[in-house]
Amino acid sequence: MKDVNQEKPSVIVDFSHMGRKITGIERISEELFSAAVLKQFNVMHTRPATALGMIKAQWLDIPLLARKNPQAQLLFPGFPPSILISMLFGKRVVPYIHDLFLLERPKELNIRARLYMRPSFIYAIKNLKIFFVNSQTTADHLAKVARPDARIYKLRPRAENIFKFEFKERYLPEGNTALKIVMLGTLEPRKNYLFAAKITQQLSAQLGRPVELHISGREGWGGVPEMLKPYSHVQYHGYLAMDELRNLVDSSHLFLCTSLDEGLGLPLLEVLYSGIPIIASDIAVFNEVTANTRSILISNSNEAAACQAIVAKLADGQFFEASGRDAKNAIEMWNAQVLKDKELVFSRVLAKWMDTEEY
Repeated sequence: MKDVNQEKPSVIVDFSHMGRKITGIERISEELFSAAVLKQFNVMHTRPATALGMIKAQWLDIPLLARKNPQAQLLFPGFPPSILISMLFGKRVVPYIHDLFLLERPKELNIRARLYMRPSFIYAIKNLKIFFVNSQTTADHLAKVARPDARIYKLRPRAENIFKFEFKERYLPEGNTALKIVMLGTLEPRKNYLFAAKITQQLSAQLGRPVELHISGREGWGGVPEMLKPYSHVQYHGYLAMDELRNLVDSSHLFLCTSLDEGLGLPLLEVLYSGIPIIASDIAVFNEVTANTRSILISNSNEAAACQAIVAKLADGQFFEASGRDAKNAIEMWNAQVLKDKELVFSRVLAKWMDTEEY
């Protein structure tokens, strides 16, 4: 149930969600809430579990630990705390909010998320008083639905070179060589992959050259792979190992993300380590994340407008060079903000809160 045999932990961290394939939520949880990061506190982590094990942890194991350790604060960096935990221990519970997808897009949820996670999430955001969030965009959205006296603190994750990319200058391929575009992420409706397939098909016609769309990510819900089958220029690679994914990005000319909504979009920053230019949906959080990059922001619903924006940028002979030049600076500026977040949250907010029990 815990990492080490500790007496009277000051922080209990729910890591029951960490048994899945590694995606953004797991990476952020490890980076921001591992024992090494929280070393100034006496930390206990729950063990990674299956879906049923996670439910057991949230409804039985963690409540028992919380009752046994009344001095401990309860952090939930992955999935929302159960309604039972929020009801019984609300003053000590801090969820990390990745996005408001569970509240705002119920029709796009799978059955487990709709029946279990959504009610827990809604109860938490309506009743708890302290939250950590991954971006200013998420903070703004949460403030509209949380209680008026809720305290919301940004705790953004670092943009790390987790794929071990080597920076590579990109160019528009010459002649009739295929323009290779890559997308990363779970195959689910919010990622808007069908729109990506359509605009890359249209892009090929407008550019008068082949355009390939390569996708890597675990298969989620919503029947996305079936929707993509009619598009012969789309290649779904499944969930790739690290070296395979690195090779895929290294061999591509552009990175594309057509999400309808995101809480952060950290992969947009992570792929900058490779030097690849970014095309992304013109949504609030992507404007926040790509503020210091030379990215192409496009409509995620109007195919003609999206293609027109891409074609116009590709016609600029300086686009690839400028994009690569700005990439490293963008990463440094983002990570500087991250350091400030951690100083505020861990050294002032969390520590002071535990001292006063009322912060």
